[in-house]
Amino acid sequence: MEWDFSREGERERLEEWLTDRDWEIGTTLAARSALRVLPNLNGLWRAGLGEKQPSDILLPIFRATLTSAVASIWPTALVNDAELRLAALAAALSTDSALSALSAALSARDSALAATLSARSAALSADSTLSARSAALSTDSALSALSAALSALSADSTLSALSAALSADSAAGDAAFKPAEVMNRPLWPDGENHAELAENWQRLRKNLTSGDENWSFWIDWYERHLHGKPPQDWPLLGKIALIPEEDWEKGAGHVNLIIARLSSPSRVKTLANSLPNAETIQRNPDTGLFEAIPAEIEQKTRFRNAINKVRESLDDLDDYRTINEPLPLDFYTKKLRKKMDRYAGEALPLHDAFEAAYHGLCQTCPSSETPFGQAVAELINDLQTGFKDLRDDPEVDKTVRSRVRRKPHLSSVEAADSLAPVIESVAQDSDAKLKETLGANFELIRQPLSAEEISDERVSEERANALYDTISKSAKVQDIRHREETSRYQTIVDAADDARKLGQGGDVLAKTSNAILDFVSTYWPLG
Repeated sequence: MEWDFSREGERERLEEWLTDRDWEIGTTLAARSALRVLPNLNGLWRAGLGEKQPSDILLPIFRATLTSAVASIWPTALVNDAELRLAALAAALSTDSALSALSAALSARDSALAATLSARSAALSADSTLSARSAALSTDSALSALSAALSALSADSTLSALSAALSADSAAGDAAFKPAEVMNRPLWPDGENHAELAENWQRLRKNLTSGDENWSFWIDWYERHLHGKPPQDWPLLGKIALIPEEDWEKGAGHVNLIIARLSSPSRVKTLANSLPNAETIQRNPDTGLFEAIPAEIEQKTRFRNAINKVRESLDDLDDYRTINEPLPLDFYTKKLRKKMDRYAGEALPLHDAFEAAYHGLCQTCPSSETPFGQAVAELINDLQTGFKDLRDDPEVDKTVRSRVRRKPHLSSVEAADSLAPVIESVAQDSDAKLKETLGANFELIRQPLSAEEISDERVSEERANALYDTISKSAKVQDIRHREETSRYQTIVDAADDARKLGQGGDVLAKTSNAILDFVSTYWPLG
């Protein structure tokens, strides 16, 4: 089905089409339309809201949108039908005060107000569908959500994009319609947000991360919808939809702590699985400490040949040296020797050591007309061959590719102190080698930015690799810890108790996991 909402009578045509379809189709389309225009809530920061704060408005709108999305794929979400219906109704009604505040502060055509109406109507559509009270009421609510979404747009190009997106969603709007499949698609058919909404989302995202109410779950939740990956954890979203009303009423600070405790195991697992590092992190059964086991090297002969060739070139360098005074290249050769001794037999750290030494020596290489200069040139050549050979190892290649996708902000250096409790917690539970690696990484990460980094507006590759290694190791340790405690915190009541512990400074596991997740979502996004 193709839609074009710039065409007169298109909304009436949509109403007629929805009337002849299963109610869940309208609920699904309503939820996705509300999600698409949610970035326009960035307008809350320019609205005069009186005694209310933007978070007082955002939380019920996020809640209504999440609940409508969960309801659209029922029973996949594995939550009780009656409880979810009541949750959908409560979520819709919870937006009333937000609408009142916005109506007083904004014009009737404001996009933030329209986005709020869209979320409310989507939740009402979910309530009507789940309660089977009235097909007409469910369709009316779905249409209201869609109409409000259309009203939230100001650019013709975005209206056209929304028409295309709704066309894609409703293409299987008959017997083949599968709500869960549709809800797991990217919000936009081409996988990209559109100019008006993309800009608003980045502004909203920045506003959310600038406060102290821990919105990292909501950022991750929205971006999963936006990109269609990683897939949503629907059972988790079902639990969040069923958080008791009295907790929602206590505001964003309180309920976001509950959500953090509910969501951190799943989100940490997703993060850990997304960061290959040519190693396995495990708890040693004899010592009880965490350790890093390097991945098995596939091409052992080629690996040994690359190592031996570089060692020979380093020895030749000493044989041809005629100057006793320190040289600029000594910094790189000493560092290289130290890492080769420490990481003998480990492909990834040696790959990194070879590449770093190669780039450093290229900058300090003396004239190749002398025997010593020729020896340096030979070492440079062997290093280049060596790190390329090591890159051919599948685990090394997988890790390097993963690193390229991560673009740490310059501000990540100043924010690195927020990782200190995480690294301290992980190091205390690790063997000597893992503890030493984490300490060396953290020392490098926290060093002042160099003039070159500031000029290039990006962190050095060595610093970026240290940050990747630290977060990968820490996330994997946290994932193991969460799995070890799976038998605990099975209910929302337990999660609420954890939230109270968090407020009192307890539950180190939850706090350290959320410190990693907050840092990643704010300073270390996918490129």
